[in-house]
Amino acid sequence: MSENLRYWIWLQNALGYGAKINKIIGEYKSAKVLYDLGEDEWRMSPVLSYRQVEKMINTDIKMSDKVIFECMNNGYKAVDFEDVAYPERLKEIPNPPAVLYIDGVLPDIDNLVCIGMVGTRKASEYAIKAAHIMAKGITEAGALVVSGGALGVDTYSHLGALACGGKTVAVLGSGLGSNYLKSNENLRNMIRQNGALVTEYQPNEPVSRRSFPLRNRIISGLSLGVLVVEAGIK
Repeated sequence: MSENLRYWIWLQNALGYGAKINKIIGEYKSAKVLYDLGEDEWRMSPVLSYRQVEKMINTDIKMSDKVIFECMNNGYKAVDFEDVAYPERLKEIPNPPAVLYIDGVLPDIDNLVCIGMVGTRKASEYAIKAAHIMAKGITEAGALVVSGGALGVDTYSHLGALACGGKTVAVLGSGLGSNYLKSNENLRNMIRQNGALVTEYQPNEPVSRRSFPLRNRIISGLSLGVLVVEAGIK
């Protein structure tokens, strides 16, 4: 864990998941630099809104230490934006996560062809077969399958990658340790042993209606291309 991790978690707590932090990073480079400037400087900042400043003032950095303890206690890795382990590819999206939480070993994303595989949870029999075959072929070709760890298309995309001895990455819409989708726990165990579970949500964070659209930007951000196996018209 990097020495500035607690400041990035503070920024995550203050601004919320999915916040557009690119301009803030461009201006200050580091969450610690921003934190150390203090309220007076924040109020004069050209990139911070009044609402953001108020949230920063009211966010106690000691909350970060609880998150770090939870990660250490469960063997999770917390990788902040400044950490060398943070994928450079992900920094290119408009709203990169301030912190990623990882269970397992994240492959070398920046030096791999990563293909996102997504689709409906209520997958047809055809889609299930297609997802498995395509994921297996993608993996055998030397690429990495990135999906969402959910039921349906996600599940069979991960299983296809694992079937040929490959690794895979699941980007979750909830925190590590969350009770969401306990029915897929065996799959998640397989993924953490042969790749990684990744999320921007802090440990044990439950899902919300907003979780999955935010999660999807990370799948696409890690990937060089996205394969939609099957989905509704909408």
